[in-house]
Amino acid sequence: MTSKDKIVKTEFDFGYAKWKEVPEVAKLALENQKGDVLDVGCSTCQLASFMRENGWKGKYFGIDLLKHEGHDYPKEIDLVIGDAVTMPFPEVDTVVMYDILEHVDDPAALLSKALKAARSNVLIKVPLRNEEMWNLGVVEPHQKDRTHKHAGFSREEVRKLVELSGGSVAKSRDLDRIDATTTVKLWRSRFAMKLHYLLAKMFSSREFHATLWCEVVRASR
Repeated sequence: MTSKDKIVKTEFDFGYAKWKEVPEVAKLALENQKGDVLDVGCSTCQLASFMRENGWKGKYFGIDLLKHEGHDYPKEIDLVIGDAVTMPFPEVDTVVMYDILEHVDDPAALLSKALKAARSNVLIKVPLRNEEMWNLGVVEPHQKDRTHKHAGFSREEVRKLVELSGGSVAKSRDLDRIDATTTVKLWRSRFAMKLHYLLAKMFSSREFHATLWCEVVRASR
């Protein structure tokens, strides 16, 4: 073994390649898609399989930086491996960009590109920044991903980002509720984890949301 050999694992595996359960954003994609779909950051294209299993009949295009070896991909998809920032987007009815904008240097430019490719709408999901949690010493889920170029987004930043891209927010939804401060108060208890759900009813707390989902459409001129 040499110094060049990997002794300690250097890459995190957050399980993005395979869903443990159907995420709420997949259901929102099915509800809000308008036909043919481009899935930017498609991973193993599980969104295509889920929508087809639930009656969707459109064409599916997927773009991702890499192909996950050892994972099955659905049939009858148009998958392209490459960088979404530099690759041309096909014209579709709906562009899905979940957990993508925090990974690029210029999220407004990428969202603008998606709006130009979308005949109807763009569906986005971004990590929310809750700085009050930081002050409590609570680590937000998105802080664990070292590939992020941004420290999460505030709601006001999302609004400005959408405006800069030439779009407007048609609807939005807070997702992934976090009951943060109850856990902080109970952290030193030996039985905190087991009693959390029972004791949460007895302690005041603050709730946060980890992510924000939005449907974005072209701004009216």
